[in-house]
Amino acid sequence: MRWCGWSRSVLLVYLFCLIWLVRFRSMLASLISIHV
Repeated sequence: MRWCGWSRSVLLVYLFCLIWLVRFRSMLASLISIHV
């Protein structure tokens, strides 16, 4: 039960990082397209 909650929080953090990575990549791509 406790391990399930721990894995869920880790999954939530992983998902959050993944969303941020995708947003950062799109932001970086738009910056590059503006400069080029």
